[in-house]
Amino acid sequence: MYKLAALLVLLFVVSSSARTFTIVNKCSYEINIHSRGAGGPGGRVGAGRTANLGVAHNWNGRMWANGADNKATLGEFYLACWNNLDNYNLSVIDGFNIPMRISPKRGGCPTVACYGR
Repeated sequence: MYKLAALLVLLFVVSSSARTFTIVNKCSYEINIHSRGAGGPGGRVGAGRTANLGVAHNWNGRMWANGADNKATLGEFYLACWNNLDNYNLSVIDGFNIPMRISPKRGGCPTVACYGR
């Protein structure tokens, strides 16, 4: 795990029936996780803390921390979609509010990150 002063890290682990997103808050303040998509996770994660949030195996949606999603750094996920593959990206097209990194735990997929504007 990289050491950064302010960073929200989203990790996801694959299983046959469900997925787990591990939220690592490396910010110096508590963050509030929001999501959009059926059955999407949410919750508060204290500074320096970790939380595990579950979703369905084929969940499609967005996650962001604090603020409105149209002004926030977004993690976008399309799990078990076309040909049972996972697609994910990090978007700052509508705004940037917090550094973020998405790191899959298995499958040899690349990490994507945005640390600033």
